[in-house]
Amino acid sequence: MFDEPGTTRDIVTAETALDGWPIQFADTAGLRDTDADDLESAGIELARQQLDDADLRLLVLDISQPRTADDERLVAEWPDALVIANKSDLPNAGQPESTTEHVTVSARTGAGIDKLCEAIAAQLVPEVPLVGTPVPITARQFQLLAYIVQAVVNNDLSLAIKLCDELLA
Repeated sequence: MFDEPGTTRDIVTAETALDGWPIQFADTAGLRDTDADDLESAGIELARQQLDDADLRLLVLDISQPRTADDERLVAEWPDALVIANKSDLPNAGQPESTTEHVTVSARTGAGIDKLCEAIAAQLVPEVPLVGTPVPITARQFQLLAYIVQAVVNNDLSLAIKLCDELLA
């Protein structure tokens, strides 16, 4: 725990399901240019690593404040991110309309959260598989499938079969 306000160094995760699909959210340090101490810089670096590995990036912007250079930089840096315009319960600070699609919400009142959940699910699962189609959902399943593909590419069919058995176990 660090007692300086605004300093996040750990990644906080939570798991849920949206439209029946398992989702893990990760809340990280805010990404901004900073001359801050080593602790905050480490938190920002950890956040960047998490973003690099994410299937979907959510950028939360405060629409009750004027858009900052950091906000614009993040939107440009992560063009595939889902932008969330938060604090819709407060007066809009006159942020310029962006060409970036966004979902407007209020974390305080819950307004727009249903639309946000729909947008997240639609981006993560743009085409729902047919009923009965097997879908890997755990990191272990994804890793085993990658190993199976590599074994087949290397023409090591006995290893591929062994890994398939492990996958089905």
